[in-house]
Amino acid sequence: METKKLFKKQKNGEVKESPGETASSKEEKEELYQKVKTLPALLNWKSPARPFQKKSKQYFSTAGIISLVFILVSVLLQWWMAIGVVLTLLFLAYVLGTVEPEVIDHKITGKGIVSHNKVFLWEDLKGFWFDKSEGQNLLVLEAKKGFPSRIVILLGLTTTKAVSNILARYLSEKKAPPTDFLDKLAKKMSAWIPLET
Repeated sequence: METKKLFKKQKNGEVKESPGETASSKEEKEELYQKVKTLPALLNWKSPARPFQKKSKQYFSTAGIISLVFILVSVLLQWWMAIGVVLTLLFLAYVLGTVEPEVIDHKITGKGIVSHNKVFLWEDLKGFWFDKSEGQNLLVLEAKKGFPSRIVILLGLTTTKAVSNILARYLSEKKAPPTDFLDKLAKKMSAWIPLET
């Protein structure tokens, strides 16, 4: 009942929005983002948008056979939705394994990081660490709040030391968090059923 009253008050303009949600603060934030994009760079680099390693025919053959087994089991059990999920995942694996990602620009400034024309301010970030995926170095930024909680940027040819020296002025470097259950399970499954040799 109270929710309906509050909604009516908001609709009639009796309840004011919090200062963080006003249109002027959004405009100010957008102006700040535009300003950060034009600031001189402390470090520039280009890298692919995501880790990529071209997959072999053996990878797709193995994935296709495993998918076929799941589809046959799903048909026998009449799990029609599971067939759609398996086919979708197979298509996704094919696209991610064959289509090379676009190359994007990254820039570190005195106010934040600009990656693919998106701004991440220092005040919105907690810390950073480095990781590896498919033989490529990654910079992982942890956000204070909001979505996404982690921003992952490929370093390309830039060294972790060069990035770390600059980021250490603004953020604290953290240890990479321990892998969770799903990550461990995925590693074990890839060891049991290697899609590539």
